Amino acid sequence: TKEAPEGCTYDQDRTAIVRVIGGKVKMNDLYDIYAPDDSKVEKLLGNPIDLETLPSDQINELKPILDVASEIRPSIAPAEYGRKVIVITDEMVGEQGYIYCHCPWDPDDVLTKLYPGDYFLVEDAVTCKGYRIGEEEFKGTHQLV
Repeated sequence: TKEAPEGCTYDQDRTAIVRVIGGKVKMNDLYDIYAPDDSKVEKLLGNPIDLETLPSDQINELKPILDVASEIRPSIAPAEYGRKVIVITDEMVGEQGYIYCHCPWDPDDVLTKLYPGDYFLVEDAVTCKGYRIGEEEFKGTHQLV
């Protein structure tokens, strides 16, 4: 992904999720693939769609993944209400230009840089846990209400 161009290592029994963001299959020539906990997979795959409804350019870009997948379950992730985000601003990062956060989805628990325009999605306000979503990815997959 754009956030982890070197990739991440997941257990091979995890389900890989490929996101189409703002109508794009690839961002900076990279797929947006992640492997969430099993507890989240069924919810993410709960709104099935027919691949034939996707534009041909998306199908063509997905073809390398479709050719190697052992199972394909195309769907649209459901809306999640009540989520909270923090928009990262210039004032928050200061002269350094970024701040760090821990990304709980990363098995290596590496520090991730947050830049102005990024969004920090709060998963647990009490422990201040959450994760980074880049501005383009956020705007292609979320909406503020």
